[in-house]
Amino acid sequence: MPFAPRRSTVTALVADGLWDGDTAVVPLVVTATVALVHLLTNQRYGLHRDELQVLSDARHLDWGFVPYPPLTPFVERIGLGIFAGGGILLQVDGMAYTSASTSAFLTQCYCVIIPLWVAWRERRWPPPIALLGCALVVAGVAVLANVDWRNFRLGRGELETIAASVLFTGQILWLERPQYSRNKVNHFSLVMFAVMSLVCLPVAVLTTQQPADWLWAYSSPPTLGFPGCS
Repeated sequence: MPFAPRRSTVTALVADGLWDGDTAVVPLVVTATVALVHLLTNQRYGLHRDELQVLSDARHLDWGFVPYPPLTPFVERIGLGIFAGGGILLQVDGMAYTSASTSAFLTQCYCVIIPLWVAWRERRWPPPIALLGCALVVAGVAVLANVDWRNFRLGRGELETIAASVLFTGQILWLERPQYSRNKVNHFSLVMFAVMSLVCLPVAVLTTQQPADWLWAYSSPPTLGFPGCS
């Protein structure tokens, strides 16, 4: 047993020597080992993995990529704002020329338009389950909206509502684009709402009869609270 302390002392001295601030042998050995491993195994690509990603991005140019924000989410929110703002304008104006129940029914046209668009894009008929789902949606919304089929017609209000539904379809399909799948939407929602406001602003200005109309539109507490909840 008299040699055990001596071994511990020798081990401690060696460790202290390796980690000495002047020599720093251990970090140098680790660094050299990592460099050697890279030198021995880098014949597989010829390029580093980061260089390969940059090369791939350069060969598949688009509005932007996830590693290069904020262009991609910014463009996404601009598109969503245009589709949503235009759809809201048409829907609200259409409600002045048709009943609320008819407007609610026709607004759901995107439930039928989207499967038809996907079928056209993929050049194949929708599966039976999709057709059944469309039928159930149309029937269910018709019942819930209590549509008056005796007075149903396609006038200005109805056509504007269908056009609004087409824009809402565009909004959903725009959001579906693969390049937007990993965007952090909360950071750019303000952009979408700002674009929606800009789309609606010219109509609001042109239809204003007197400046007091702007104050009257926000005269009730629920109206003031709704933008905050949105």
